[in-house]
Amino acid sequence: MNKTEYLKTAGRFDGVAFKPDGGWFFQANSGTWGLKIGLKVTDDVSEEGKCTEWVGWLSDKAMPRTIKVLNEVFNFNGDLNALQDGKIDFADRPCSFTTEKETKDGKEYLRVKWLNPINSKPTTPGPASDEVKGFIASINAKTKQMAAENQEDVLGF
Repeated sequence: MNKTEYLKTAGRFDGVAFKPDGGWFFQANSGTWGLKIGLKVTDDVSEEGKCTEWVGWLSDKAMPRTIKVLNEVFNFNGDLNALQDGKIDFADRPCSFTTEKETKDGKEYLRVKWLNPINSKPTTPGPASDEVKGFIASINAKTKQMAAENQEDVLGF
């Protein structure tokens, strides 16, 4: 990430993308390839100019979601070669992002959970109450059984 102040606040922000110091692509210790995009807050007075990074994984399982997000947010055509060669650039493109705090190995950190087009709003209402009740009713016995089995494992019965 560029040398700047890191965002430490969970929330929803409008911002602009930038190319991280190490480039768009990286390989995790696990060997999985990913694409990262620097994000700079532009709409929040107390957080303006602070930065974070969004990571989209390029594994077989995660790649469809990563490309879908990039297409929706930046109208990306999927040409990773063009991105690597500098023919396509996400820098200075507006977007919206949501961060949340997570704990891993006892350490709290901030991650970008959602990357969305600028000024995006939910386009569909949540499920109707009856739908939720029906869904819960269809799985409730199973989830209670799972919890009971876990309790048995924990207590050793």
